Order: sequence, then C-alpha cells, then structure tokens
Amino acid sequence: RQAFDAVASRRAKSTSALDLLDAGCGSGNYLAAVEQDVGTIAGLEFNEGMIGKAVAKLPAADIRQGSITSMPYADASFDVVITTQVLHHLERGGGQDFANVKLASQEVFRCLRPGGAWVVQTQTPEQHIDGFWWAPIVPDAALTLSKHFAPLPLFESICRDAGFGEFSSEIP
Repeated sequence: RQAFDAVASRRAKSTSALDLLDAGCGSGNYLAAVEQDVGTIAGLEFNEGMIGKAVAKLPAADIRQGSITSMPYADASFDVVITTQVLHHLERGGGQDFANVKLASQEVFRCLRPGGAWVVQTQTPEQHIDGFWWAPIVPDAALTLSKHFAPLPLFESICRDAGFGEFSSEIP
C-alpha cells in the first residue's frame, strides 16, 4: 500500500483512482485484499483452474488467462502491477539467463503508465536455501529450486534493462 501512495503522488491522482493489475493473480486473494484501496483491479493468470476461483471471488474484476511474458493489454494500461511469488515459475531447465524473467519485466514495463510501479514479491536463491525450515531436510531439492530465483543484483539489472529507473528492495 505504500507503493500505491507513492504512485498516486507521482501520477497526481488519488490512490482510489489507480488502475492495478495482479500479474499472476492465482485465485485472486491479493486482488481481494486491495480492491478497496484502488480504482480498478485486473488479474492475469496462466492456470485455468485458478481463473475460475478468481472470477468467483471477484466477479466485477477483469480476470484474463495469459502469461506475464506476453500480456494481453495495451501499452500504459496500469498504474501499478503486482506480482507475488510468480517469477520462479517462469524458469525451467536450470538455465541462469532468466530469459522469461526478462520478458516479464519488459512486458510489465510496457503495460505501466509513466510513474507507475511494479511491486514484486519474490525471494533470492539464498533466501530459498537459508529461509525455509524444510531446506535442510531436502537440500538437493532446495538447491535445485533456488536456481529458479534470480539473484537480487541480476534481477535489478534485468529491471533496469527493461526500462525501470527506480529500484528498491526490502528483505525481511
């Protein structure tokens, strides 16, 4: 919500007038949590089963099936895009170039209005290995999955290459 306030200030409009997209909205839980805070909400979800749950939960929202790497929205459609625990699902096969995260970053930037913000909730490879109680129990699985998360300096570089000027992170 702090990001919403910052975007509203930059865009010279009220927070309640912001257009928000949840890219990777799943069953719509995060949209439901913020729908009273912004003007319009939209959700994009790849998984067809989750879309039905999001539509049932948020019948007035624009919920669409699609991928964050090729979003079905016009340029500059949203003030804020949120993405929660999605990016690691984009990378398969253990490659470390994070090509799909790059595509997603470019697509989000394209769909944001000037002064908008992309609020991403993800984790670093180190957080994945060190931050979960189960990682020591299945260390090979934890290590394998950790490679699906871009290291923070690389993710910042990807975002800047996509056009984002400001970048900040908060690691709890």
